[in-house]
Amino acid sequence: MARVALTSAAELRGLTLPIRLGPLQKLRACAERDAYGVHTLVSNPDDADVIVFADERGGGVVQQHLLRLPVLRRNRERAFGFCSVDHILPVIPGIYASIEDTTCDPRRHRSGHYLRSLFREGFEPQDLPKSPRFLASFLGAAETHSLRRKLIAQHWPGDILVEATDASKKRSFEGIRELSSPKFPHWYRGKAVSRYLATIAESRFVLCPRGYGTSSVRLFEAMQLGRAPVIISDAWVPCEGLDWDSFSIRVPQSDIGSLESILRQRADDAAELGRRARQAWEAHFSEESSFHQVVSWCLSIQQSKRLDERIAQPLVFTKLVSDPNWRLRTRERAKQHALKRLPVPEHWRTGKMPEAPR
Repeated sequence: MARVALTSAAELRGLTLPIRLGPLQKLRACAERDAYGVHTLVSNPDDADVIVFADERGGGVVQQHLLRLPVLRRNRERAFGFCSVDHILPVIPGIYASIEDTTCDPRRHRSGHYLRSLFREGFEPQDLPKSPRFLASFLGAAETHSLRRKLIAQHWPGDILVEATDASKKRSFEGIRELSSPKFPHWYRGKAVSRYLATIAESRFVLCPRGYGTSSVRLFEAMQLGRAPVIISDAWVPCEGLDWDSFSIRVPQSDIGSLESILRQRADDAAELGRRARQAWEAHFSEESSFHQVVSWCLSIQQSKRLDERIAQPLVFTKLVSDPNWRLRTRERAKQHALKRLPVPEHWRTGKMPEAPR
């Protein structure tokens, strides 16, 4: 049993936007609904065995905001990150949903899941129809990775639906207004999500190609809905503790031309794979199990770490020197930081729109 403190860089920095505090709020909600009852929450991080910093973007792309926090500096060996942002240099040990295989150190990191897929209405599992309309389906943005563009450009038979929704182009000024909602962002609402759910309900398999990051929230949504995910991401790191081969299919990115034949050979297994996927989601990623799973991963890292964090953390920054992609990302972040000095409307900071003139 471990005493656990849940906090975030966003909370300690005084950021109030729900999109910043969402991961922390959801992890705390999961702790309240924890079905295992093994670990306990404490309010003071200095009294905890494990301190989890649950952030989306509040920690920074190289976790610079986290590293400046006094509470982390006092408790380096007990501090862990939990982050699902697409690109991050994991300086502190922890759980990162979209960590790349070349970046992941198995002694300090674990692949994880997305908390934003929890506590949403309409995401209940449905039995696979006797004659589902689609062998496989994908509805999603095409511009997030070249793999998706290749997938969409390929010719598919009528029972495989692959369609670009380009949702990000629709996140206009109306989307900013929705940021004040604590439940889930606007692109999970309305007709788009209804069609998304209806399509998955009529599919034997759900295609889960990588996007900006190596992982995809779609992977865990498929499991949540009781469908077998087809993982197409060479750099993806599987979450520890699950038998992924028992409920999912992994296809190399170079083999998307053979995807149809691979899925037709496994079509009769789809119902059983989907049932096992739902069971795995309930045991590891649901509202009742996420808190226990996150703490278990943190304790596993504590057992596997070898170096003192005062030595291990500076070593991670060598990635910035050796990897040109990380140098490019760092320059882009520097530009964004410079733009932050420009005047920003108050409603962008608070998420509250000013009243319209009468």
